Amino acid sequence: MKRKDFPSWKVKQVYLAQEGACPRCGSSLEYGFHRNHKDGNSANNEIDNLKLLCVECHRDTLGASITEHRKQEGKSP
Repeated sequence: MKRKDFPSWKVKQVYLAQEGACPRCGSSLEYGFHRNHKDGNSANNEIDNLKLLCVECHRDTLGASITEHRKQEGKSP
């Protein structure tokens, strides 16, 4: 099943609300960003579930999610 992406108007609205900065580290998103579902549910494309992160912070978020998932399954990270 292919997941839907956030519509561009939602991305623009969140970008402006975040003042073009990553909410985790404060770096500028001017040259690129990743979309992130706050609740981890890729089917939830409500605007309040969207945040824009710099590449590094998004990578850290994904890494933490994978590690937590493995812990829950009793596997080592």
